[in-house]
Amino acid sequence: MVVGHDIAPDANNKLKFFNEEYTVAAKLEETGTGLDQAVYANRNTLMHLFGAAKRSGLSFIDEIDPEASVSNILIKIEPGYTLEEVTHNIRSSMDGIQVIQTKTMITGIADDLSGLILYIYALAALFLGISFITLLIIFSVIANERKKEFAVLCTLGATGKKLATLVVWEAFLICAIGSGIGVLLSVSVVTLFQTLIGDQLGLPYLVPEASAWVGIIVVTLVTTIILGPLATTGTALRLSRREVYLTLREGET
Repeated sequence: MVVGHDIAPDANNKLKFFNEEYTVAAKLEETGTGLDQAVYANRNTLMHLFGAAKRSGLSFIDEIDPEASVSNILIKIEPGYTLEEVTHNIRSSMDGIQVIQTKTMITGIADDLSGLILYIYALAALFLGISFITLLIIFSVIANERKKEFAVLCTLGATGKKLATLVVWEAFLICAIGSGIGVLLSVSVVTLFQTLIGDQLGLPYLVPEASAWVGIIVVTLVTTIILGPLATTGTALRLSRREVYLTLREGET
């Protein structure tokens, strides 16, 4: 037998059906579809399965001789014919047969995934823009509350360049810590709830491989770390140019 990714054989690499053990020859890679829970066998093994089921008192195919029937037939289309033509000919000449076009099925899944990816990219870009605007506002408010602190630093000898560097470095640390925590939580949620996510999507779903995880994490961290200092640079430069005396006198009566 050849088993899907989610099928787990025993310690001896065997599966038991109807009190009979079968050796697992290979295990397929994960696909994120129902094929991961499927078991594949050749005709001889299937005939043995039918016999074992009958000996166990089970009959899951009524009035059908397994040796004289098939569940599906694979068709290779010759050059000069199309899927639509062959499908039409089969349906018009035979009753009770379901025709499944694998190319159309796979293409449909790919189209669904493409639409989903575009939606995710658009949503990510929207959140990125909102995050940048939010950082601008937050750092501007924080800097405004620290005007006198900046003025005192200037009177102690801090240059405008040093003051700007200080504020940008603080923003860098805040964003680095925040993005690190966010990435850790995101990876944990996706890993722990991958089955639920796949069920809710209703589409083939695979957790990214380690290399893909590294790429996603690096891009996320770099983007976030760049946005933070970028959002606060303008505010830091404006404050560094303010007149120290006037800044200290603000709020006095």
